[in-house]
Amino acid sequence: MRILKGVALGILGLIWLSGMDCGARPQDINLRYMVKDMGGSVDLMWDSAEGVIDFLLYKDDSLLDTLPPESLHYIFDSTMIGKRFRVVAEGARLEGSIDLTPYVDSFTIYEPDYSDTTPSGVSFDASGHYTLYNLHADTSSWWWGVQIIIMDTLPGAVDFSSLRLLSPSIFAMPFVTAFAVNTQDYAPTPDKDDTLFAYSYSPFVTAPEYAAWLRAGSYEWNRSCNFVRLTAVNADPAGWISIKYAYQAAGGLRWFPY
Repeated sequence: MRILKGVALGILGLIWLSGMDCGARPQDINLRYMVKDMGGSVDLMWDSAEGVIDFLLYKDDSLLDTLPPESLHYIFDSTMIGKRFRVVAEGARLEGSIDLTPYVDSFTIYEPDYSDTTPSGVSFDASGHYTLYNLHADTSSWWWGVQIIIMDTLPGAVDFSSLRLLSPSIFAMPFVTAFAVNTQDYAPTPDKDDTLFAYSYSPFVTAPEYAAWLRAGSYEWNRSCNFVRLTAVNADPAGWISIKYAYQAAGGLRWFPY
């Protein structure tokens, strides 16, 4: 009898719970962003919401700021770099999130004279995945895909002391990549008057880290270009170097924190 009572109470409990109004799940606040200041800042924007008490702004899962109901955007500059952003409309059960985390991976490339079978060039797709190129395997078409190569200044032999990062510029093509020595979570300003991103600059691989400005053919910043962080993690004087990279898929954005 006690067992039957327990089952009956359990069924009644389930019926009661199923009838409760637990409230709707949080809906999308239409959070969006625009890259500004030549890729140095991000302007987060969202829609107004009826009944909102205030907006809670989170950066990388930490509460950053509390904004009044009339605030519908927030600008992050290069001193406020983050990966993930979330805005919660407190009191209105609305929220939205944006992920600007760069794609991180690593690869190894070789000076062309190291071997006829090893890759010396690399390119990145729109998501940041890399493709390696063997310059000896196809001398007619690889130039059209590769974005970065390494090569020394000594033909026919490996001279590690003169190993450089290069951008192909064959067949009267413009330079597709610009480089700058870098030690920060963001790239230097890609300005024609900024000497850090020098046009046709081919840096010797002597610093631990570089910024690469991809699709910089016109040498003018736009939201169709991308930036990637290159960190030398290992190297061999025999003629190869391993590089860890962080590729920012958001067009034009110069942020790439590991």
